Amino acid sequence: MNFIIKILLIVLCATQVTFAASDRYLVEDNLTKLGQTTLDAMFGKDNFIVRVQVRMSESKYSVKYTQESTPKKSNKKKNQEEVYILPGVPALKNIAPGSLNQLPYDSVTTMVEPKIERILVTVLADKNYPRSQARKAELALTEVLSLKSGRDKVNVMFKPFYEDPNKDTQQITLIPGEENLVTVQNGFYLLLSLLLIIMIIIYIIYQNKLLKKQPEGQDSGGPSINVNPNLELPEGMGGGSGDKMDINMNADIKTYFDFVTKNNINDFVFLIKSQTLKPEYIAYIVSFLAPNLSAKILKELDKKTQAEITLLLADQKLGPKGILDKLETKLKADVECFVGGQDKVGSISNALTSTQRKEIVNTAKKLNPTNYKKIRPYMVLFDDIKLLDDSELQIVLSDLNLEQLATALVDAEQDIFAPIMDNLTKGAKDMVQQYLELKSNSTNLAQKEKAQDDILKIVKKLDSQGKINLLEKLKNV
Repeated sequence: MNFIIKILLIVLCATQVTFAASDRYLVEDNLTKLGQTTLDAMFGKDNFIVRVQVRMSESKYSVKYTQESTPKKSNKKKNQEEVYILPGVPALKNIAPGSLNQLPYDSVTTMVEPKIERILVTVLADKNYPRSQARKAELALTEVLSLKSGRDKVNVMFKPFYEDPNKDTQQITLIPGEENLVTVQNGFYLLLSLLLIIMIIIYIIYQNKLLKKQPEGQDSGGPSINVNPNLELPEGMGGGSGDKMDINMNADIKTYFDFVTKNNINDFVFLIKSQTLKPEYIAYIVSFLAPNLSAKILKELDKKTQAEITLLLADQKLGPKGILDKLETKLKADVECFVGGQDKVGSISNALTSTQRKEIVNTAKKLNPTNYKKIRPYMVLFDDIKLLDDSELQIVLSDLNLEQLATALVDAEQDIFAPIMDNLTKGAKDMVQQYLELKSNSTNLAQKEKAQDDILKIVKKLDSQGKINLLEKLKNV
């Protein structure tokens, strides 16, 4: 009796464990498919891989007994007991009649369903996929899978994805057996090739006949040019006198002010403004420059001067060569003598490390506060990120690599560390914290400075695009 009951209990427990495990696998499979389908539909296939893991409680059976059995007995024989098994009591073999009063009947068995204790979503994202889109994917999973804050977690990891070179290649089907060369298609191609060869031969013969018929001394090369005999040309260039005119069509034409380029246009604009040139002379200059360079000069002038120059450009005419020669010679000589300038400071700053820029800025502020304000917008430091407001800082952080950001924040001051961490999402903040725990002891100064310089390049790019306004804030520092 006891042995059979133990066997039944073991089978029941094993069944419960199996059911609980199958429930967990079923929930994980459904959530994984739902998350993968959602990201594929919203952001395209082959950009994310989703894996959902669920921790669940085990299913249990609750039995409530309402009444114990009271079997009735009859005394047909003195040495034999007759037992009536009551309703609700399973008929088990080899059970002594005296043991039946220990079995319950009219019991109510209830299964307690397993509950979800924690959901962990792991997302592998393509390393080349934009970080901002990956954060949107994290938010989408949180909503679709109904994840609870504090209980569930989404981990996003960026990994290089393999690109199959044969994914879009042409499928070629080989038909077994020898190839039949005598086909209608091959015959058509052969006939077409013969006709093409015959036409080429006929064309060559026709051209040779034309060359033989041409009179000797006649120049056959190039098109003929008809010149109006009544056109009056300047002295020394032929005309009615019958002199032969020799024109070199391949001679390079001299272009005035060709020394002005995008690299020195700022110096050139400064020179024009400092020389207080007449609008007529400035019109001569911009007419020879590329449109983007001419526009840059006009933008730096007042509105009245802009209008005067534009009106002077409306009429096409010959410029005075003497004045143009003097202008070009004078301005070119002056441009070649330019030294210094704020643009030069910015170019040199880009070649310095974060530590070197910081030391120069701090020292310059003590030596010459006036010039310090001039160079400050061109000496951007990593600590200047704290000048951005929350909306601008979030735009910058959306374009950064979290591992690179963690490297740049190693040993960072609290006034720069705190605003950055406050503007990160919960998932991004957790990843940065993990990277900091791994990198805090292994990151050297060179790696930290490189990470900060890479982040500053992104900051300057966003500033030039007008998405943030850091350089303007530096002017007021």
